[in-house]
Amino acid sequence: MNSMSDNQSSSEKVKPAEAVLPKPPSQMSEACSRFFSAHKEVVDFIGYISSLAMGMDKVGRILNDSEARPEDDTEIVVEPGGRADDLRKYRQLILQMMLTRGVDNFLSFISELLALVFRTRPETLRTGEHVRVDFVLEHASMEDLIDRLVERRVEQLSFAGMRSLQADLKKTLGFELLQSEEDVERAVRLVESRNLIVHSRGVVNRRYESRVAAEGDSQLGRSLKLWAEQVFMDLGFLAGTVASIDERACSKWKLDRPEVGGSPPRLS
Repeated sequence: MNSMSDNQSSSEKVKPAEAVLPKPPSQMSEACSRFFSAHKEVVDFIGYISSLAMGMDKVGRILNDSEARPEDDTEIVVEPGGRADDLRKYRQLILQMMLTRGVDNFLSFISELLALVFRTRPETLRTGEHVRVDFVLEHASMEDLIDRLVERRVEQLSFAGMRSLQADLKKTLGFELLQSEEDVERAVRLVESRNLIVHSRGVVNRRYESRVAAEGDSQLGRSLKLWAEQVFMDLGFLAGTVASIDERACSKWKLDRPEVGGSPPRLS
């Protein structure tokens, strides 16, 4: 994957695969299993397009060899080094895709895990919030009511910012998604970067600057700059965080964790 390295920083080196795609837990919830499947898909895709570019350049070098040239000296179509250069040209776009897919996968895991917790342990739905009688009567059974309450609660939490979500779960469930302020800051940066890319084409706005602690001059109005090594490290951070959250949540609420043999299931 070296073709993804940012040539503006000669010291930048892409992290090894183990850091980006750590070995998943041998036992994990279905939500965690789905996370690692999707996570692996993103990492494998980036490896594929990088290998494809380098492979085409290798073909170009072979064809450019005097001994491999056709006898009529036909012009070589594949220029050596061209595909890797093209990949570098689209580096920011590719890194944005990696970051947004990685963060979306992380947020989906949280929503799915919370839904699993609420359905397995309905008492965790207690928040002090009043439920209207007509809302209750709309449902034919207690099971239907619980399903709707779970859906509504997960929707409420999914629209909260990472800091609000962290505080809400600690207050209502006695559970900390992230176990250090440093991890909270990093998760906030990733979620807000994802939102910036999706909703503002990556152009830094006041909302981003107010939520993400930054050093140096204001970047307001400038395009968010991503670095290959940092994005790969962030993907590894998300994977490790998911494994930690899943283990602690499953232990706390006695959730099912099927044995998966330490390998993420293949996507159908």
